Amino acid sequence: MSKYFCPFCDPKYQFPRKDNNGNVYCSLCGDYMFKEPTINFKKIIAFFLSLAFILPIILVFLFNSFNGLDNKKNKNTKPAISTSMISVKSLI
Repeated sequence: MSKYFCPFCDPKYQFPRKDNNGNVYCSLCGDYMFKEPTINFKKIIAFFLSLAFILPIILVFLFNSFNGLDNKKNKNTKPAISTSMISVKSLI
């Protein structure tokens, strides 16, 4: 169901009523109500602005996590001698 609004009344107290012709009017003031579009220009602009700020942050985290995995793979290719064994050998 599409939303209707009365430009003259408070949104809390708007109750749409239909007359015999199918027109919707406000039960509080009796003036005809207007259809509110579900997607308007302001919502589209707000969506793209939020994407412009959030998308770079997400991409930075993704690329940093992938770069960190590549560095870990390169470091772990050689088997390392544990430091405890080196310290024990130096004591003997």
